[in-house]
Amino acid sequence: MEKTILVVDDDPLYIELLKDMLALHQFHVLCAYSGQEALSLLRTEAVDVIVSDIDMPKMSGIALHKRVSEVPALRSIPFLFLTGWEDPNYFRYVHDHPSLQLVRKTAMVERLLACIEEVFRSAKN
Repeated sequence: MEKTILVVDDDPLYIELLKDMLALHQFHVLCAYSGQEALSLLRTEAVDVIVSDIDMPKMSGIALHKRVSEVPALRSIPFLFLTGWEDPNYFRYVHDHPSLQLVRKTAMVERLLACIEEVFRSAKN
C-alpha cells in the first residue's frame, strides 16, 4: 500500500525537489506551502508522515508541530523537520521532543555534491 507524505515548505523549489524524489520511491506526496495550508489538508487527508520546513513565515514548522500535537487524531503522525538554518532553538526543540527528527537541507546538497564528485572520479578511470 502506498504511503502518503505531507511536505510543507514555503519554498516551491524544495517542494518540487522533495515531491519528485519521494514519488520516485513510490510515495504519494501531498504539498502545502504554509503551516495553515498543511492544517487544512490534515482536516481532509490521511497522511503517514509530515516533513516540514522549520523556518516559514506566519506559522513556523515548530508552531505547526505544536498544533498537530494538540489534535488527538494527528499527534501520532511521525514528524520530520527540514532546516537550512543552524538555529540552536530549533535543535533544542527537537532535542526536547525525542520523537522528532531533523534533517538539514544542506545535507541533501552535500550528498548530491558527493555523488557528482564520485561520478567524475569514476569517469576518469
